[in-house]
Amino acid sequence: MRQRLILSVVATCLMCVGANADVIIYATSNPPAPPSNLDAVHSAADIGSGSFFDVFIRTDVALNGVAIDVAATGPAIKLTGATVFNPLNGANARWNGGQLPVVAGSGLSISPVEGYALAPNPGLNPANANTDPHYIAGVNAYRFARINYDIVGLGESFIKFSIGGNEIGTVLDTNIRRGVGDPPCDFFSIDGSCIYGYTNEIPEGRIAVIPEPTTVGFTAVFVLVMGTFGWRRHD
Repeated sequence: MRQRLILSVVATCLMCVGANADVIIYATSNPPAPPSNLDAVHSAADIGSGSFFDVFIRTDVALNGVAIDVAATGPAIKLTGATVFNPLNGANARWNGGQLPVVAGSGLSISPVEGYALAPNPGLNPANANTDPHYIAGVNAYRFARINYDIVGLGESFIKFSIGGNEIGTVLDTNIRRGVGDPPCDFFSIDGSCIYGYTNEIPEGRIAVIPEPTTVGFTAVFVLVMGTFGWRRHD
């Protein structure tokens, strides 16, 4: 069974004097939901197969570059690849380019996942969102990237995101949140909390692989029946 997940990045600009843009990077199932921390479940039958989640970005301000790194811990999955979407928006591609994502040999990280734009390439710009084929009007968000992973064992894996080496390109002061529960970091602050490599304490997502429900159900029924009637030993 191939399960599709959505990872969304939300950037909301408060249009008032002195206010920062507020960026929330969060994981959600398909279709995208309000900010939350991903809680996805596969069954044991999925072990040996692949799945993916998409990275979405919602922004009220123009972003001329986005760079994130993706990390996983735990026994359930191994990261296998990333694709940054670069559709034509009018006559020009969304991005000029970006470094190619590299998957660590351990399958526990991908870096970087990024795109950058120089004029006339638009990047992610609300002024021309409706002509970007990967802008999804129903959720007011852009499909940015796809992260692939293999399902490798029972247990839980946890996903975390950090700001990539080329960071996030915007002209506004920006508060950045990744997931729900951790406080925002100020992108232009001097406290070092929002620079390359910074991660939250709380994971942005959990992907669990659990035993087959039918196996558990059969075992429970078998135990119940044997407990009711008992075993009769014949010597």
